[in-house]
Amino acid sequence: MSAVLLDTQSLIWLLMKPSQIGKKALRHIERARADSTLCVSALTFWEAGQVFDKAGQAIHVSMAEWRLAVLNSGIEEVPLNGLMALRAEELLGAHPDPFDRFILATAEARKASLMTSDHVLLKWRGSIRCYNVHE
Repeated sequence: MSAVLLDTQSLIWLLMKPSQIGKKALRHIERARADSTLCVSALTFWEAGQVFDKAGQAIHVSMAEWRLAVLNSGIEEVPLNGLMALRAEELLGAHPDPFDRFILATAEARKASLMTSDHVLLKWRGSIRCYNVHE
């Protein structure tokens, strides 16, 4: 089983609204967690904070505590590096959002499938597989 990298929205849904996750996607996620290959980009924690702020959604803990809970749940954090940053720039045509390009570059570097609901990423035909989190 290959690694599965959750994008920001997939991580939020997994932890806070699991009913948004499809059965097939949940099987991929749980297999990856059992194999210790379920992961998120380090950037996801920053982006999740932005999502919570924009939605006015209180999580009742600090983002640092939320991150620790994510990591303690068996999800690995993949740090960003310079090569990923350069790859994200190369992926300009893959997605207009730079954060999505960073997440895509992270999945490539980790050789992971990407779990997402982003319709642009789901249509992308690159070196990694993108799974629809709703399926």
